[in-house]
Amino acid sequence: MIYRIYCLKNELDEIVYVGQTNRELSVRLSEHKRRFENRKYYTIHLLEETTDLDKANELETYYIKKYNTVENGENITYGKGTKGLGANETSFKKGNTFCKMGTKKVECIETGEIFDSITECSKKLNLDASNISAVCKGKRKSTGNKHFRFI
Repeated sequence: MIYRIYCLKNELDEIVYVGQTNRELSVRLSEHKRRFENRKYYTIHLLEETTDLDKANELETYYIKKYNTVENGENITYGKGTKGLGANETSFKKGNTFCKMGTKKVECIETGEIFDSITECSKKLNLDASNISAVCKGKRKSTGNKHFRFI
């Protein structure tokens, strides 16, 4: 059996989740998108493969720590084999429809409206999320004739 250690990236190309699977990555991504509303636009990327389950558990923990996805992402534990997770459990909460860890509130300067995340702002104003992020980070002056800042 081949165990795949993978990461999910959000629309800003930031690594937000690390996991492992023995299925094809396209199948695993479909499961994430079905179960989690905020993962609709995520992409999946292979980090490593191994045939050894213990090594897979170690690699998953290594990459979760490397990318700090417990503090600044959507993992709630450091992977299988830690914090008492059983063999059939995963490192994210079942039923969790949206994890807001690592998100920042965004304000539209023109309207004063505050959004819980860049994604929410992008959807409500029909603007590109990466452009909103660039404005908030000072890399771009405006997008859609609007100015934004992180709260």
